[in-house]
Order: sequence, then structure tokens, then C-alpha cells
Amino acid sequence: MMNFSNSGYRKCAEFTLPSAEEVFTCMRGRVPFVIRGGAEQWVAKTKWTWDYFQKKSGHHIIKVFRSSNGKDNKYISIGDYIDYIKYADEPDLCMAVFTLF
Repeated sequence: MMNFSNSGYRKCAEFTLPSAEEVFTCMRGRVPFVIRGGAEQWVAKTKWTWDYFQKKSGHHIIKVFRSSNGKDNKYISIGDYIDYIKYADEPDLCMAVFTLF
């Protein structure tokens, strides 16, 4: 781990469920901060699964390409793309996705 003690960087303030005033105080003072556990109750944490996106938007067609060459364009459904990510033996993680709708 790097030692930033003499670098001029300030340590981040850390909060667990801070009040609005604590957040605004940090923002006004331009103090970096981390909110620990802030997303624990967020619905998306459990709702946004691969299955959810396949059911909700799987029929939409998207344009993808392999960014390693930028020319291998392909149109596929979001559902097929998710299947590719989930089940490919060696998914090409360099795939870039364009506008969804």
C-alpha cells in the first residue's frame, strides 16, 4: 500500500449513513468523503440482476464492437449479449456497447 502521509493529500472522511449536514459540510469544505454501507438498502442492489435486465430490456437491439480492432461491429439483442457475458468460455471483455435505444 502506498504511503501518502507526506504527499499533501487529505484522508477521506468516512461516514455510515451521514446526516445531510455532514455531507454538505464536506462538500462546502471540498473534503473528500466515503459513505460506507450507503447502498445497503438500495432496491437496485437486489433487483438489478442479469435476469431482470433480460426480462426488462432483453428484446432491444444494440450495436457492439470489439474495441481491440474497432471494426468488428455487430447488432445483437441485450438478452443475447447478457447470455454471452454469462456463459462464454472466454468472454471478450473488450466489447463496447453503443446507445441502447
